[in-house]
Amino acid sequence: MSKKQSTNMPEYHNLDRGRLFIPDKCRHHFKCSLGLTLDDQKRFIAVQPYEESRVKLDSRGRLTIPKALRDEANIRDVVVIRFISCLHDYFEIWNPVSWEKETQTQSSTLR
Repeated sequence: MSKKQSTNMPEYHNLDRGRLFIPDKCRHHFKCSLGLTLDDQKRFIAVQPYEESRVKLDSRGRLTIPKALRDEANIRDVVVIRFISCLHDYFEIWNPVSWEKETQTQSSTLR
């Protein structure tokens, strides 16, 4: 597997009091304000740079996800981060159970 492919694989991370540590490989894209939006089906939280937001990484590179948003997406202690852009400037935060259902749905659709 090439390095480019491996960086786009989903990653499992722990939340610490609602804070998510953003991996070094993409942190530099998120020095500005961030937009956090819940997808229409409440499956995941999308994160991308957004200048008009007040959400920022803390000094340790952690993103605090508001409790109301975590509750809507059913996100608790462990999350799956799915990087969409090869530039790592957009990613999704999934509940692991929702992620597994999504990948199973995609797998059965491809068959």
